[in-house]
Amino acid sequence: MSGVLSPKNLGMNFAYVKVNDGRMGKYPSKKVLIPNSIGALKKNISVLFKLNDPIQSIYSEQNGPITNVNSIVKGETLVVSLTENSFKPLAVNTQKIRSKSPAMKPPSTRIASFGLSPNIVTIGPASPLLIDQAKLHFTVRDKSLLKRSHNFDRTTSDSADEEITIHKIRDAYDYGPEDNGDLLKALQSIFGDKEWLEKILPLFRLLSESDRLTLLDVERIMKEQSQYLAQLINAAIYGLLPTELPSQIEALGDIRQFCCQLIENHRFFSGDDVFYNFKVGIVGPRKSGKSVFLKILSRQIVNEFSNNGKLLHTFVCSFDMKQIVSSLSSFKDFYIEMVNIVCKALCAQRPILATLVNKEVKPFLLGVLEADPPSFKRHLLNHDLFKEFFNSVQEIGELLNLFWNDSQSLSQWYTNVTHLPALIAEAAGFDDVLFIIDHFDYSDVSVNARGRFKDANINVFVSEYFKFVISNHKYIISCEDEQKLYQILITLNDEINDYMPMEMISVSEIDADTATEASIAVSINGFDAPVIIQKEICGGIPAFIAHWNTLVHLTSEYEKIQKDTEESEESKLIAVAQMQLLLELCFRVYATETDEENAKEEKLVVTEVHKRNV
Repeated sequence: MSGVLSPKNLGMNFAYVKVNDGRMGKYPSKKVLIPNSIGALKKNISVLFKLNDPIQSIYSEQNGPITNVNSIVKGETLVVSLTENSFKPLAVNTQKIRSKSPAMKPPSTRIASFGLSPNIVTIGPASPLLIDQAKLHFTVRDKSLLKRSHNFDRTTSDSADEEITIHKIRDAYDYGPEDNGDLLKALQSIFGDKEWLEKILPLFRLLSESDRLTLLDVERIMKEQSQYLAQLINAAIYGLLPTELPSQIEALGDIRQFCCQLIENHRFFSGDDVFYNFKVGIVGPRKSGKSVFLKILSRQIVNEFSNNGKLLHTFVCSFDMKQIVSSLSSFKDFYIEMVNIVCKALCAQRPILATLVNKEVKPFLLGVLEADPPSFKRHLLNHDLFKEFFNSVQEIGELLNLFWNDSQSLSQWYTNVTHLPALIAEAAGFDDVLFIIDHFDYSDVSVNARGRFKDANINVFVSEYFKFVISNHKYIISCEDEQKLYQILITLNDEINDYMPMEMISVSEIDADTATEASIAVSINGFDAPVIIQKEICGGIPAFIAHWNTLVHLTSEYEKIQKDTEESEESKLIAVAQMQLLLELCFRVYATETDEENAKEEKLVVTEVHKRNV
C-alpha cells in the first residue's frame, strides 16, 4: 500500500481582502475564508461586502494577479477590482520635503494604536465592538491639581470642616463605630453635609442597631451574595454541560491564561461601565479538548461577571446540543427540554424565585402543550414583589399556546421555543443573555411539516432558528466537527445576505508548551521506512499534549523491560495503542497523493514504536 501522511487542518486558511471600486477606502478590510476555487472566492467576497457589481479580477499586493486559489498565501492582503483596469499604478504627486529639519521636534509623541484581534473572522459588516477595547486608554486629570495656589487656606478649612462633620455623624450614631469611619464618610459624601445631618440621619436613628450595621456593611454582603450566585451558576453550567473535567488537566495554567486574554479582548469600557461582546465559536480537531476549554472559559467569565456586577443583569443559558439532539425533531419533546434548561438556569440566577419557578412557573410553561391556554393563579398575577414577572410569563405562555394549537405555525413554534431563554430572561428583569452551547453542530436537524403542524407546508432546519436567536445576544459555542459548523453558518436563503458574525477561536491558539521533548520512530503498515514523530505533532493543543506525554512515558517504560517476555509484549501493545490513538487524532492518510479531497481516507495501522535520542 502507498499513502501520504498529511496533518489535519487545525485552523482554516484566511486572507485579508480590500475592495477597489475606484475610490479605495469605501470598504473596510475584512478576513475571508479561502475556498477551493476562484469562483467560490469571488462569490464569498461579493456576499461578504454586499457588492452590487461583479468582481473583474483579484490581485495580490505582493505577488500580482491571482488566477488560482493555490497561489494565495495564507494571511496576505488581496485587492478585489470592480473595474477592468483598476490595478494600474497610481501616480501620487507629493512635495519633496527635508527628511529632518532643525525646527522639527523629535518624534517623541506617543500615538494610541487601534487594532482588531487577529482571530476575528468578520462575516457581515465590521463591528466596532470587535476592537480590543482593553488596549484603549484615556487619562483624567485630578481636579485637585487644578486648584489655584491662593486657595490653600480654603482647602485646609474645608478639610477641617469635613472632619468636624464626620465627628458629628459618629456622635449621632451613639455607638461610634470606629471601624466604619470610611463607610460613614462615603455615605455622607453622597448626600452632602446639610442634607445628611438634617434629613438622612434622623431616618437612620429610627432603625435598629442591626439594621444600621447591615446598611454600613452592604458592600461586603453584596460581594458575598455575588460569590454565592456565581457558585450556583457555575454548578448549573457544569450540570447542563455534562462533559467531565479530567482530574489532571494538561497545561491548565496556559488554558487559564488564554481564557483571561480572550475575555480581555472582548471587554470594553464606556465611562464607569464595562461591556462585553462575546460572539465566539470554539473550533479545532475532534477530541482536541474543546468542551473542556468551553467549561473553563465559562467559569472564568461567570467569575468576572460576579466581580463587576454583570451577573445580576446577564442571564447565562448553557446546554449541550448533543444531549437534546434526539428531541429537536419532536415538537413536544424539544419544548420540554428548553423549559427544563431555562428553569434550571433561572433557579440558579434568581434564587429568590427558585421555589416559585419549580412550583408555579415550570408547571405553567408545560401547560402550554394543552388545548386551552394556561393561567397563573390570581394571587400570583397580583404578587407584591413579582407581579410584573408573572404577568410577562403569562403573556409568553398564551402566545406559545396559540402557536401550539395552530396547524400552520410550525415556523412560529420553533422561533419562539428557541427564543424561550431570552423571553423568560427579559420577564425576570435581565438586560441580556449569554448563550453557552456545546456541540452546536448537532443542531443541523431538518423537521418536516407533519402531525399537529401538517398544514404548514414547509420544512425547517433547527440550526437556522438557533443561529437567529444567539446572533442577537452574546454567545460562546463549540462544536465536535468544525467543518460541519462552517457549513451551518452559511444561510440557506440565497436571497438574504444573513451571515452570522462569529470570531473563530481554535484550541491550537492556546499554544501550550508542556510537551515532553522526545523523538519517536513509528513503524506503520504499508510504509517502507519508519516515520519520526516529535512533540510538534500536537500543535500546542493541551489534549493532544496529554496523549503525547503519556506515549513518551509508555515508550520509555517499554524499552526498560527485558525483551521477549510476557511483560514486554504487554507493554509494547499498550505503547502501540497509544501511538495509534495519537496518530488518528492528529493525522489523516489517503490512498492517493494527487486528489486528497476525493481520495478515500484509510486507517493508519501502527506496528512498532521506538524512542530515539533527540
